[in-house]
Amino acid sequence: MSFTPLRKSRFPIPRWISALRNNDLVHPNVWREIIVLGLLLVFTLPLGLLMNQFVEELDSQIEFTKKQRQGLRYNQGLFHLLRELMVYRELAQRNLPSNDLRFQLVGARTAVMVKMEPISDLDMQYGLALGTTEHWNHIQADWGLVMKAVDNRNLTREELYLIQSSVIKDVHSQIITIGNTSNLILDPDRQTHHIIDSLINHLPEVISKTGYARDLYVDIAEETLAPNDTPIRANAELASLRSAIQEKLDHLHSNRVIIVESNPNLELPNSRFLKVEEQIIAFKKYLSPELSKTSPNAAAKALVINVAEDTLNSQFLLYDALVLVSDRLLDDRIVQKTMRKHQVLVFTILALLAIISIYTALAKTWQNRFQADQRLRIQYKTTRIAAEAVDLEIALTEILKTICSNQYWDLGELWLVSTPAKSEKLQNTVLVLQQSWQQPLQSGLDLALKKWLTISKSLVVQYDVGLLGCVWRQETVQWVDLQSNVNSLWGRTISARSLRLRSGVGIPILHGGRVLGVLSLFSQKYRRSDLKTEAVLNTLGCHIGEFIHRLKTAQ
Repeated sequence: MSFTPLRKSRFPIPRWISALRNNDLVHPNVWREIIVLGLLLVFTLPLGLLMNQFVEELDSQIEFTKKQRQGLRYNQGLFHLLRELMVYRELAQRNLPSNDLRFQLVGARTAVMVKMEPISDLDMQYGLALGTTEHWNHIQADWGLVMKAVDNRNLTREELYLIQSSVIKDVHSQIITIGNTSNLILDPDRQTHHIIDSLINHLPEVISKTGYARDLYVDIAEETLAPNDTPIRANAELASLRSAIQEKLDHLHSNRVIIVESNPNLELPNSRFLKVEEQIIAFKKYLSPELSKTSPNAAAKALVINVAEDTLNSQFLLYDALVLVSDRLLDDRIVQKTMRKHQVLVFTILALLAIISIYTALAKTWQNRFQADQRLRIQYKTTRIAAEAVDLEIALTEILKTICSNQYWDLGELWLVSTPAKSEKLQNTVLVLQQSWQQPLQSGLDLALKKWLTISKSLVVQYDVGLLGCVWRQETVQWVDLQSNVNSLWGRTISARSLRLRSGVGIPILHGGRVLGVLSLFSQKYRRSDLKTEAVLNTLGCHIGEFIHRLKTAQ
C-alpha cells in the first residue's frame, strides 16, 4: 500500500505559529521561541516607534509647507484682482465723455471678471482648508452690487467710490486672513518669513494707500472733493497717507536687509526692491499740500497720475517676483523634507533588517546549539539505557519514553520482525508490536487509546504494507501526514482519527545491514521533516538495533 510522505522543508514553520494554530502553548520549545521573539521586539519595536514618530513629524512639516503654497497661490490671484479693482475704481471717478468712459469701464470690468475666475477655482480646491469660501462669496456679491451701481448711476461719485473701496478692503482683508489660515505668517524660516511678511502685511497695504493717495490728490487738484470734505482736511489726510506709505516703505527696506543678511546667495529681486523705493520717494514729492494747490493744470495732474501708475506697477512687479522666490523656497523645503523622510525610512528599514538578521543568526545559532545538545542527550540517554539494560521489555519502554519526551512525540511504538518457525523466506516474515509508550493524552481519549493499543497488539504488518512496511522495505526514515494519508496506518485508520493523530514517522531499526524492526512515532500536532532530526532518528535506530541484537545474542 503506497502513501505520500511528508515533503521535507529547509524552512520549517516556527513552533509558536504551529502552537497558535493547534492551541498548544504548553510546549517548552514554543515558549523558548516566544521569548526569543519577545527579546527581538524589545530591540526593534522602540526603534520602529521612534522612526515612525520622526516620519510623522516630517509628514506634518510637509503638509504645513504644502498648505503655505496653497495660500501663496490663492493670495497671488487676489493680489492681481486687487490691481484690476483699483483700475476700475479709478476709471469710474474720471470725468470722461460717456462713450469713452463706457468703453474703458467695460474693458476694466472684463479684466476684473477674468481675474475672479481662477480665484473661484482655487477656492473650490482650497476654500475648505483655508476657511475662505464664505468671505470670497461675500466679495463676489459686493462686486455685483458695484457693477449695478455703475450701470444704474444711482449713486453719487463719492458713494460709488466708497462701495468700490469697500470691495478693495475686503480683498485686502482676505489676503491677511489667508496669510493666517495657510500658515504663511507662521513660517519658521527667517528669510522666508520676512519675504512673506512683505507679501501679506506691507505690499498690499502700501499699494492700497498709494492708490487712495493718487485719487485724493486728483480730487484736490480738480477741486472735486466731497461736500463734507474741505481742502484743509483733505490735505491733512494726504499728509497722513504720506507718513503711512513711508512707514510701509521702511518695513520693506528692513525686510530686504534682513533677507540679504540671512542668505546672501538668495536670488532676491533687489533691483525691484530698489525700484519700488525710488518710485515711492518720487511719488511722495507730489503728496505735499502746497504742490497739490499749485498744480491744478491738466499737464501736472497727468504727470502725478503717471508717477502713481509707475509706482503701483513697480509694486506689483515686486510682488510677483517675491511670490516666485517664496514658492521656490517652499518647494525646495518640501523636496528636502521628502528626501529626509525617504532617508529615514531607508535607514529604518536597513537598521531593522540588520538587527533582525543579527538576532536571527544569534537565535539560530543558539537554537542549533540547543538542538544539538538535545540530540546528544537523547543519544546519550538511549545508549546508557541500552548499556545498562538486562531486560528487553523494560529497556525498550525506557528508550521509547526518552525519545518521545525529548522529541515531544505523543505516542511511540517499537515493532520487531518476527519469522514463523521453520521459515527463512522474507515473504513469511511480519512486523509485530513489541512495546509502546504514550504521553498523558487529553481527557476523553482514554477509550480511543485503549482501542488503538488493542488493535496494535493483534496486528501483524506485512512487508511493504503501510508506513511500517514501507520503512521496512526502503530501510530509510519515512514521514507521513496522517490527515491526508491516514490509510497508511493499515488497520488503525478509525483509531488514528479518534486519537486526533496528525503526523507520524517511521525509523528502521538496523543491524548488520538487516532490518530488525521499525520504530514508529506519532504526534497530535503537525510535524515537518528536517534533515538533522532524520539523522538523529537514523542513529537511534542503529543504536537500538545493536542493543536488540546484543540482548538476543546473550539470551
